[in-house]
Amino acid sequence: MSIPHNVVIDGNGQIVYTAPGHNISAIIDVIEESLGTIVYDTDNDGILDNIDNCIDTPNPLQNDSDFDDIGDECDNCDNLNVFIDGNIYGEIDNQNNYSIDIFDLLSLLDIIISNDTNSCGYQIGDIFGDGQINTLDVIALSQIILYNR
Repeated sequence: MSIPHNVVIDGNGQIVYTAPGHNISAIIDVIEESLGTIVYDTDNDGILDNIDNCIDTPNPLQNDSDFDDIGDECDNCDNLNVFIDGNIYGEIDNQNNYSIDIFDLLSLLDIIISNDTNSCGYQIGDIFGDGQINTLDVIALSQIILYNR
């Protein structure tokens, strides 16, 4: 006669339960808890969600041209070409040239007032460089516009 020994291994390959006997409720509890440790690949691109820069959009190469930690496949901002160097409004001419003007200042004010953290301008709105988007950035952008710096 032998006594069964039960072992449960979680999604990380770690033993999370080991016990002799047959305590089915304890085994089920540990299995259900262990299911939470499994890291998924939601978009099936071969990159697990915990390191994928576009969880819902396949992008196996993980390209991120503007280095904002959002993959190019799901990034609605093209920070390399438009939203750069204080060009908060994002306007460019036919030759892809931009100018920093009152529209950029007004866009930054709108972003701050509405706390629009999802806008492309927000991503580059830290003109002052203190890690926050606030009135100091408005002042810094005003100086850029006024003194062409």
